[in-house]
Amino acid sequence: MFKRSLLFLIFIGLISCSNGYNKIPQELRDVNRLVKNIIPFKKCDYWCYAEGHFASSSDKIDIIYQVGEKPKSLKFKDPGPGLFVGCAPLLCYKYITYVNDGKVIYVNNADDLKKFIGPVDNIEEALLIGLSDGLEIDNDTRGGTYKVTDQGYELLLTHFINCPITKESVYLKFNKSGLIEKTPQSVFHKEKGCIVY
Repeated sequence: MFKRSLLFLIFIGLISCSNGYNKIPQELRDVNRLVKNIIPFKKCDYWCYAEGHFASSSDKIDIIYQVGEKPKSLKFKDPGPGLFVGCAPLLCYKYITYVNDGKVIYVNNADDLKKFIGPVDNIEEALLIGLSDGLEIDNDTRGGTYKVTDQGYELLLTHFINCPITKESVYLKFNKSGLIEKTPQSVFHKEKGCIVY
């Protein structure tokens, strides 16, 4: 009886793992690489992805990636805290600047990024939208997988909480128009401790 139960559990496990989801590979975990695959919704004469620093008062812009020729006649500035805060302990942030009809526009929050991307053209754009909403890619498949569908993309990403240390799986569904569903699934990791920066 025990052997039959064990075989049944293994069989169910194999079926549930063959749901079409793939672990998000390492090359899709680097935001700087993902950005290079953005196809902006609006026509842009120029756009760049840059890094700003909380501790800096400089007007110098650290451009990571750019498309087009930067207009010399326009003044660019650091718009302040934005997307993808990092450089532990939280010393830098990223943002996008683009030029449309001679006007400089800044993308430094999740909603602006969704508008800049518009229709989701690829898995990289879907991941960027999820990450800009504060989600993370975990090594555990319950919080770090994706699936390509006929309608678009499905992701399982992680909502991470510092105290107590908690990882919750979040389901995201995209069609060509963008994010159409974001649903918390279940907590898959919990510890008593806290992470303090």
